[in-house]
Amino acid sequence: MTTVRFKTKPLNECVALFKELDEKCFPPEMRLTDIELEELMQTEAQCIVVRYNDFEIGLAVYIAELQAGTLLGEIDGEFIPHPTGIYSYSEAIDPAYQKLGLGIAMVNEVISQISTNGATRLTAHVRTI
Repeated sequence: MTTVRFKTKPLNECVALFKELDEKCFPPEMRLTDIELEELMQTEAQCIVVRYNDFEIGLAVYIAELQAGTLLGEIDGEFIPHPTGIYSYSEAIDPAYQKLGLGIAMVNEVISQISTNGATRLTAHVRTI
């Protein structure tokens, strides 16, 4: 029997999983440096961790848009943060578990949780290589 569970945690409790998935899922030029990760943790970033059976296989990292505006200022001068918006900083599912609908389920869980907490929108940037 397959079980999928989601758990919300502060990013500082998910650093090892974040680094593991960053390595597995993104090319080197898209990975966060330790300094960038430290800056992200200072924003009170939250994670939704995806557990598939007994394995942590994915996570989404999100922060308030107002905090994202500070981090993204140099990268995207056109980003205008909204006071009740949430910025999805990173989403990753271990490649061995992709194509099972877990990424969509994870994003839906993010939307559900942030809506409950009063957020009115979810934004993200998409990079292509």
